[in-house]
Amino acid sequence: REAERIVWDVIVVGTGMGGGMLGYSLARSGRRVLFVEKGRSTLPGVPGTIRSAMPELAEPWVARSAEAYYDALARAGRSTDEIEDISGRFSRRFVPFVGSGTGGSSAIYGMVCERFFVRDFTPRQNFRDPGDSTVPEAWPVTYDQMRPWYAAAEKLLGVRGEPDPLRPEAAEVGLPAAPPFSAHNQPLVDYLTGRGFHPYHLPMACDYADGCATCQGYLCHQTCKNDAARNCVLPAVAEHGAYLLSECRVMRLDADRTHVRQVICEHRSGILNLKAKVVVLAAGALVTPTVLLNSRSSEWPRGLANGSDWVGRNMMRHVMDLIEIWPYSGSKITA
Repeated sequence: REAERIVWDVIVVGTGMGGGMLGYSLARSGRRVLFVEKGRSTLPGVPGTIRSAMPELAEPWVARSAEAYYDALARAGRSTDEIEDISGRFSRRFVPFVGSGTGGSSAIYGMVCERFFVRDFTPRQNFRDPGDSTVPEAWPVTYDQMRPWYAAAEKLLGVRGEPDPLRPEAAEVGLPAAPPFSAHNQPLVDYLTGRGFHPYHLPMACDYADGCATCQGYLCHQTCKNDAARNCVLPAVAEHGAYLLSECRVMRLDADRTHVRQVICEHRSGILNLKAKVVVLAAGALVTPTVLLNSRSSEWPRGLANGSDWVGRNMMRHVMDLIEIWPYSGSKITA
């Protein structure tokens, strides 16, 4: 309730890669920052947090009840929100594999932090005949405008790795080197190099602590994964006077034509009405448009900042191809 009595300099909704980084930078510059996070805090010292494995493996017995399963997901920094998929002939509901808690999805990511290609900023060139598609001619920002912010983010996250050998613009990045490939990976690197491919060490936000194997997809018990929680939210709170209000879901933003007047939240203590000079909405690709669409008013009948009626449209899935390679005798490799 103390948070209601203060007019904050900045309220940051969401503590993921965007909100965590921006909130940290503002707190470090002397602003009075409040982080509002709908998930649990998984910062060091919080009891009950599930680390070192996915919750389905760490506590397999929780699958016996939906309540226990969702509680385990929350303690592992995972989302418990159900999504309804209506893209096929029949609708279906599922819980997306995204982060929810301090650090957002960056707390469970695989730490790869590669920049977009220069050509990604003019996406129509990648389509032979886009026709009447809504794919834009160009993004509202350019790669050159983003370059210094990429560099600042890479420094803050301690990104290490090699430049992509097929991307000319990557040569100027100048990241610190990653450790040498492991004894298990080096034969594969040599094999691919010998056949004209260009394997390289991806830019990773990782400190490569001794005994580090992998922690992709779950919270890590070690301190080598550089995410928004460890590198941004924690120092913002511990060193720069920011505050964290976790397990607090933003329902909507009360706004007139030019300003957000209040952030309306649902907390275990009841409904909170929070105020700030500036409100940053950084709640991820799913929740950000949801909050905007829920913030309808006479000034914003289609949802806040949605005069175009495009908010929440054209969302796409995160597509991932998993490739496993087994090296056999000699130089034969099968994928």
